[in-house]
Amino acid sequence: MLRSLITRPAASDPGGVSVYTDSITSHFPENGIDFDFLEIGSTRGRFLHPLSDQLAFQRKIGNTEYDLVHINPSLHRKSFVRDGILTWQAKSRGLPLLVFFHGWSEDFETEVGHRWLWFFKATFGRADAFIVLASDFEKKLRQWGIQAPIYCETTAVNDDLISNFDIESKLNRDLISDECRVLFLARLERVKGIYETVDACALLIARNFRIHLVVAGDGPEAGKMRQYAEKKLGDNVTFTGYVRGDSKVTAFTDAHIYAMPTVHGEGLPVSVLEAMAFGLPVVTRPVGGLKDIFIDGKHGFMTESMDPAAIATLIEKMIVDQELWRKMCRNVHEYAKDNFVGSAVAEKIARIYKIIGENSNTRLG
Repeated sequence: MLRSLITRPAASDPGGVSVYTDSITSHFPENGIDFDFLEIGSTRGRFLHPLSDQLAFQRKIGNTEYDLVHINPSLHRKSFVRDGILTWQAKSRGLPLLVFFHGWSEDFETEVGHRWLWFFKATFGRADAFIVLASDFEKKLRQWGIQAPIYCETTAVNDDLISNFDIESKLNRDLISDECRVLFLARLERVKGIYETVDACALLIARNFRIHLVVAGDGPEAGKMRQYAEKKLGDNVTFTGYVRGDSKVTAFTDAHIYAMPTVHGEGLPVSVLEAMAFGLPVVTRPVGGLKDIFIDGKHGFMTESMDPAAIATLIEKMIVDQELWRKMCRNVHEYAKDNFVGSAVAEKIARIYKIIGENSNTRLG
């Protein structure tokens, strides 16, 4: 068994890295991988957590023999220095290192290129391999001088989440033409496109379509967003708050279309992959890794525009063409099952681990 140390936020953290690590590591033993977690970040609730994270990591790699260290940063100002120092610690001990960039801020990318490239090269640049969620991120790493292998992979959907879902039962039960239930499930931030989604639904209602928007999530815009949506949509909007487990399954199962016209610095939003796994055509924008995995017109619609009228038009296309909607439902479900479930992604990551381990042994030999 190859033994790895994986950094992650606290298990209670609702973010994408927690979902990802939970989804894949349950399938690691069957792929010949043993692993330990090291939970890091402010969600751990520790006093002086930046220092305590470094000390905890130092103890882990000093007291246990690992074949590989897997660090899960985002290219954001918040974690850049912390995770850079973790990578420096790992390589200073000669440990094989995989760095998986989950989030990627284009603004901070520019700042790194102008001011912090020396730090990036001295820390992250020493990794034995990288995983990124978008081909654009791979290109940028190459521009920054990275010569190590770079793998463009995806986030993951927990197999258990869709274990009882049947696409044909959904299609036989639901008619989008009766009432179209649009789901927005994400952190409630302006940059995620929630206001544009509300306005698009309001436009469709004004065109005499029966629309109900379900907003699932929490965040800094929650209070203001609720007032705005209720003013615009009245009884045609429901707020569920943050959902997980059976509540999340219900939110996805009951919806017809998933909308998230985000402008955020996304890696590859797991909520989009989850929506696809539940057979929901998606209306989104070409950010991060979405433009690498999403086929416009087959998996839903992708638009450069943030105009609510453009978003409304794309939703309307699926409402008025029931067969198009049903075809897209099947397309996204099958695509997600083949590519995004944790068991499939775990196999890919295990192969990368083993390649890094073999290359490390070759260099040592």
